[in-house]
Amino acid sequence: MDSTRIIELVSYTLPTLIMAFVAYSFFELYTKNETEKRNYLLKKDTKPDTLSLRLQAYERMTLFLERINPSQLLVRITPISNDKRDYQIL
Repeated sequence: MDSTRIIELVSYTLPTLIMAFVAYSFFELYTKNETEKRNYLLKKDTKPDTLSLRLQAYERMTLFLERINPSQLLVRITPISNDKRDYQIL
């Protein structure tokens, strides 16, 4: 092969490789941006539902912990008789 043929081959190949690299990097950037946008919209749509459910769960847990307190439990249960043993068994 003579040098003019090699120069001609490089002059066609080099711009093609550069354009392929630029196109690949733009495509990768675009797909990354679209994925982040999709994740953001998904989180934005589910956030109000999650917040209300989380607040309800905290409310239920607070009520449960309040009722499980032994001093509150004794106040809620009325004794049947004056005997301490019966009240303890109850």
